[in-house]
Amino acid sequence: MTRFRKVTAVALVAFLAATMFGYGFGVGSYHWPPFGSIQATAQTVGWRAHGPGKSPYYEGRAALFRELPGTAEIVMLGDSLTEWGNWHELVPEHRVINRGIAGDTSSGVLDRLQEVIDRRPKVVFVMIGTNDIGLQVPPEALLSNLREIVTRLRNASIIPVAQSILFRGGWLHADNATIAAVNADLAAFCETQGVRFLDLNALMAVNGRLPDTMTYDGVHLTAAAYRVWRDAVARTAGEIL
Repeated sequence: MTRFRKVTAVALVAFLAATMFGYGFGVGSYHWPPFGSIQATAQTVGWRAHGPGKSPYYEGRAALFRELPGTAEIVMLGDSLTEWGNWHELVPEHRVINRGIAGDTSSGVLDRLQEVIDRRPKVVFVMIGTNDIGLQVPPEALLSNLREIVTRLRNASIIPVAQSILFRGGWLHADNATIAAVNADLAAFCETQGVRFLDLNALMAVNGRLPDTMTYDGVHLTAAAYRVWRDAVARTAGEIL
């Protein structure tokens, strides 16, 4: 191997390693150095609590939402999993608006919930929390935020549908036990409040994780997963509206 090829190979390996680490850190999957020190610094400046939900992207999307006119029967509210679904096309039988923001957290949703309430929807489907889990927000804090979101919607005479935080697949399944525990507590809260809880994991997951047919990277969803989700939303909306 020539010197040029050796340098190229080393550079390629370094690039792939940096990319893989960056992705793993972004979804909260690494717990070996330097993750601990980076995470501690992030927590100190408050990033961990709000995560990417306070990024310029979040601020830009939230500002755009506030400028848009109109109302809807249904609001789909959440993070990238919600944002990347074309809900007005997936559920054309209802007037649907998409209020997903990639990277958002439960605290980010709370901060922008009034804009959703102001749309006067009849139903809001909420799925939020996977980024909280990835950022290691304490489950108690996440559950408190989820309960507040549901309660504020109900107090505004809007029907909330709390959707389960989706399990992860592939090599990102380490947090699924925490996700299952949060979902169980959320489902129990919804039962006491007479709120619908839509368990999408029961429809998508296999053996406690998302299979490759449902996720292409362990977190984000395939077309097949969106079809399952769409059918569940359409069925639930049909029962309510």
